[in-house]
Order: sequence, then structure tokens, then C-alpha cells
Amino acid sequence: MFSILLLVSCGMGKIYLPEDEDFSSSIIDDSDTGIPNNGNGAVIPSDPEPSLEPSSDDSAESQEPTSEPENSEPTTEPSADESGEPEICDGIDNNNNGLIDEGLTYTVYQDSDGDGFGGTVSQEVCEDVEGYVSNQQDCDDSDSMVYPNAVEHCNNIDDDCNAIIDDNPIDPLSWYYDGDGDGVGSGSATSSCMPPTQYVASDGDCDDSNSDIYPGANEICDGFDNDCDGDIDGNANCPCDMETYNQHSYLFCKTVKNWHDAHDFCEAYGSYQLISIDDSAEQSWLWGKVVVHSAFHWWWIGYHNQNASASQEPAGAWEWLEGSSSYTNWYPYYPYVQPDNGDNNEDCAHIDPSHGHWNDLDCNRTDWYGNYLYFVCESNP
Repeated sequence: MFSILLLVSCGMGKIYLPEDEDFSSSIIDDSDTGIPNNGNGAVIPSDPEPSLEPSSDDSAESQEPTSEPENSEPTTEPSADESGEPEICDGIDNNNNGLIDEGLTYTVYQDSDGDGFGGTVSQEVCEDVEGYVSNQQDCDDSDSMVYPNAVEHCNNIDDDCNAIIDDNPIDPLSWYYDGDGDGVGSGSATSSCMPPTQYVASDGDCDDSNSDIYPGANEICDGFDNDCDGDIDGNANCPCDMETYNQHSYLFCKTVKNWHDAHDFCEAYGSYQLISIDDSAEQSWLWGKVVVHSAFHWWWIGYHNQNASASQEPAGAWEWLEGSSSYTNWYPYYPYVQPDNGDNNEDCAHIDPSHGHWNDLDCNRTDWYGNYLYFVCESNP
């Protein structure tokens, strides 16, 4: 501190307090202070050793500074809000506010399959990291073909991440209704990834009501196109000579039988039945064929009136075993105009190759005086 030197000027009645050389002198009027002196102008202090600390009444100039100048270094660690240090991304609380890297980090998600969409694995970063993206939209981060708005395929996978599997795929399959359960369908196709109930992938069934008929099936002699190749019984092992007309197959059976046995024989082969003649064109075709196969035999056809009453004979109540044709071609010439119900029991018809007309005959006969009875079966698919 500094020493106090008291000088008294008797002439002036004043007390001088010289300060350190950096400060100016202060003049105190002792006439008003009531401070005792020793007669020589020196002030007698009331305490043996005066306090060096300034009192609360001392002027600002006499007080010792209590803080550092404005631009000096701090003497203590500043508070978190007063550090003034900027926060940088280094894992340290640079600004001493209790938070690390605040406002500088963001969340990124691992893109394991490299499709630009992240999965569930994430981390907080201050700058982009290779293999990570800013979204978490991938529903399968192990498959690069699966991501939002990806192309949907028929693969039982939700390719486009919309929570619907195989919706609106670019490669739907075609399915066909299989009515008979033979594994081959028919009709118009429906498109989807999975088949609807009772739909199959194969089509081309030419008869979807018969499980024995489908492409590739074994052809059997039944009057049907079993293998759907357009040829009825084409490769079948039929018991009689086969001919085809107007998408029907005909068996020219050169076996002597009465009408009833011929009827049963035809029915044993699927859709076959004793022939029904629908029009003059079929009649002409049939006549030409029986002449080729045997011009010396009569041939049973599927026309009869076994249910006719006596009053309906001879020309009434005739009917076909198959169909409802109204066509007839009875022998028209006198004295053998037909039908005539000879012996009152002629209820079945045959065709005579010698002229192509029809005649009624006893259904139980197998010949007529040496004219043996063969028969013709027709398919009715």
C-alpha cells in the first residue's frame, strides 16, 4: 500500500495528504473536521494502526479495483451460457451447456441392399455416411428389388412395400376354368398371380364337362374327341370301320345282329347310338358309304315305332333313338310302299343299299331271306 505523511501548514491552517506520485493531492480543511492534532499540524490518528481498506464512505478514487479490466483474461471458469465457444460435431460439449453436438446431428438409416431406401438400423451423424440414407422406408433391406413404388411381380413378395402382396403385378398369369376337374380348363382366361378356385393354368379342353376329354388324353372309341385334336376316335381302337361326316363319327359294323342287339352294341361305346339321319345330305352320304362297305347287306338305323298303338300303325309314332329329326326316306314305290307293318310286327327301320330307301322290319330279325342285317352307329358328342 502507500505511507501516510502528514504535513501541517500553520500559515494556511490546512492539512496536506500527499498521495503516491500517480495521484494528485487532496486538501482537507481541518477547521471543520474536528480531527485532533499535536500542535504542529500533524493529525493524530484515533487508532494505533490505521486500516488500509477503504471504508464505504471513501471516494471511488481511493478504492482499490475489485475486478479485472474489461479486456483482461477471466480469473474463473465461465458458465455454460457464457463460454462463447461454437458447438462443432466432435462428440464434445464445446459450448459447455451440457449437450453434445446439439443441432448438428441427424438420423440416417442403413441401406444394406443399396436400393436407396433404409431399413431399421440407424445412427446419429453430423455428415452423410456411406451405406446410409435419410429415409426408413424399405420393407425388406436385404432385397434390392423391394422398395417403395418398385415394380410388383408375381413372386409372393410385397415388392412395392404397400403391405399388399402381388397387387397389380406386371407379369400376371392366365388361368382357365376347369369344370370337370381334369386339370385342363377352357373359355376366357382370367389374370392373377394365384389361380382362383377351380381355375388351372392349362387351357384347350374341348369338353369341360367330361373328365376323360382333354388335350393329350388317350383316344378311345367312344364317339368323343378325347385328345381334343379335332379328330373323333381318330386313333382309337374301334370295333368297326369308322367314317367321319359333319364332325360326327360313324361305325359301319359288319356284324350280323338284330335291331336290339345292334342298339346295345352301339351304346356300349360312349356316345354312340344307332344312326339318326337329319336331312337328305346325310342320307345321301350314308347311302354312298353302305354301298362301299357292303352293298349286299341291309343296315339297321335308329328309327322305330315300337311304342305305336294299333291305330298308329303303320306310319305313325316313328321316332329316332337320338335327336328329333323329321326327315324320312321310306321306299315309295307300289306295290312295296313303306312302312307297311308287315305281319303286324315291323317296328324297326333299315336302309337298303340297292336303292337307298328305308323299309320297316321285325326288330328281332337278323336277316330277310338271306339279306343279313348289319348296322351303323353314330357318335353324338
